[in-house]
Amino acid sequence: MDFMDKTFIGKVGFVCVETPDPDLSMGSEIFLKISVGQEYITLLPVEVETTTYKDDKTIQKRYGNAQNFSYNIVQGKIIVDNTNVKEPSDYKLLELAFINGKIIGQVRSFGQIKKVVFWQDLTSIGKGEIQALISRFTFGSGGDGFVYMKLSFDTDSISVSTGDKVPPCGTIGYGKGEKYPFTQQENLLIVHYPKSQKSEQHYRLKYLFLKDGELYGTLELHHDKTKNVKFRN
Repeated sequence: MDFMDKTFIGKVGFVCVETPDPDLSMGSEIFLKISVGQEYITLLPVEVETTTYKDDKTIQKRYGNAQNFSYNIVQGKIIVDNTNVKEPSDYKLLELAFINGKIIGQVRSFGQIKKVVFWQDLTSIGKGEIQALISRFTFGSGGDGFVYMKLSFDTDSISVSTGDKVPPCGTIGYGKGEKYPFTQQENLLIVHYPKSQKSEQHYRLKYLFLKDGELYGTLELHHDKTKNVKFRN
């Protein structure tokens, strides 16, 4: 099955908070992560709280309690068994279907049944570190050099670093990685940079997205140009 041993994420709701300061806005989005194993589907609630003050964003993630659901596949649909779910439970998986690379399902959320679209979690595609060739250049002796970008993820941030590979050296000399918060909206992982931080990078990663089963990144270049590159392990 194409969904086996993969992780998906879907948004189930949001909360806006009124603030007395017109330059300050606060709100939270509620996501569910589901990981499909051979015997169980694991569900993990994630609250993503965003605070924006004068265009600078602060993002915090809070994780709920993970739950395991046994399931059966009947006529292409994933039928979830809720009999062993501990009460009370804010979320219950009901019925899921894998359609065109997404999981579309019904979720009981605080007593209401909602249709939720789960997209593949892009942070789970590259295990460990992933990298992409982003540019090539010619140096003084006439040889070709190459510029690479390396990414790694932890729970709340993405680490981005670049490095050169110049023959005859066979290794890539990566610099120190910088960590940035990220969020995923459907099939788009968005990297958030502080507005107040002046970028000294020649290449800035804006997005990651999945295309034909491959992970791509959109880089922002100087002069407001962009280019897409493919990331691999």
